[in-house]
Amino acid sequence: MPDVFWLEVDYTLDTEAPTAVEQLDALPPLSIVVDRDGDVWQRRGKVWCSYGNTPCTSAHLLKYKPVGVVYMQFRPVGRRSASEAVANG
Repeated sequence: MPDVFWLEVDYTLDTEAPTAVEQLDALPPLSIVVDRDGDVWQRRGKVWCSYGNTPCTSAHLLKYKPVGVVYMQFRPVGRRSASEAVANG
């Protein structure tokens, strides 16, 4: 079986939703937001991308506010075999 790579996830929910283009534009690359319809968007360069949606600007994304912001930082914490993953959860 191939090795399984797992990640430890650190995240923070921003309690104050951005209401201005400048606030969304100030988010770091690869930031993740969720719009009022539950669509998840990720910042890729100067656009926001979402599965099944056309990439858009921050101004367009704010049409779907409130937008909840989730910052995610992934940090590799190890490598183990698939059998170890099954055995150890």
